Amino acid sequence: MSQQSQSEAQSSSPLEREKPSIKPFVPERILFCIDTDDEMMGDELSNRSALLPGVKKSSRLHHIKQILRVFVLSKLRMSQIHEFALCALTTDTHWFCDFTSDSEKIMKAISNIKTAGSHPTYNVSSLFEMVRAKFPIFSPRNSERGVFSRQDSEEFVYRIIFIYSRSNIEPQFISIPKQTLFPQIISHPLLFFDALYVHSKASSSNSVQSIYDTITDISNPEKEGEESRSYFFEASTNLKRLYAHFAMLLVNPLQRPHDQSAFSSELIPGSKE
Repeated sequence: MSQQSQSEAQSSSPLEREKPSIKPFVPERILFCIDTDDEMMGDELSNRSALLPGVKKSSRLHHIKQILRVFVLSKLRMSQIHEFALCALTTDTHWFCDFTSDSEKIMKAISNIKTAGSHPTYNVSSLFEMVRAKFPIFSPRNSERGVFSRQDSEEFVYRIIFIYSRSNIEPQFISIPKQTLFPQIISHPLLFFDALYVHSKASSSNSVQSIYDTITDISNPEKEGEESRSYFFEASTNLKRLYAHFAMLLVNPLQRPHDQSAFSSELIPGSKE
């Protein structure tokens, strides 16, 4: 190799030297899991207009609904094959709307989501039990051939977008332990788990850092050296940041980098103020 060629190779960045292969498009089935605890009525999220005198602040739930509407319409502009479903989080997980690509149906379902009281616990095992029952990739026919069988499931990739809002209640694997659920469900190659934690400002009177740690651990691999394929985000007061997070979630999980170094395990300083 000539000196010039060696110099060019050394000066190029790793991204320039290693061009990632582009995976073929596979439509998504996305399950929105929306916390319906009363804390979703908190009004800490704001933009500049909300700071003006006489302007009424909106709740976290209001903003989440608005963002989900934009998200769904944006995904359907990319492909009308994408499908969406909703579930509500109380002490357990409740199926709310079946998978559909009908924008009017999903918009109506989003509008109908309401808070349902204050809940002392949340059993995240119930979410994955529901996923096992509702997602075709876990149908008995597939299970007989092995949980990772790609037959009958190639037409969709499945994603959970988990939206949690409690500041003192950590999600817990109550009915089934994570050690059981991970190899059976969470680690399936066609299932992705993304999470958004919308919370109160961190203080001595709440547990937001501990809860964020718990959420980011839900899909962490059990074996050392394996990478998590999940995206995790959090927000407390910055509405613009919340929209930016959802913009990143628009990317098909099969076509995005799985670089966990891009996500901090600590809440950002602005979330603690």
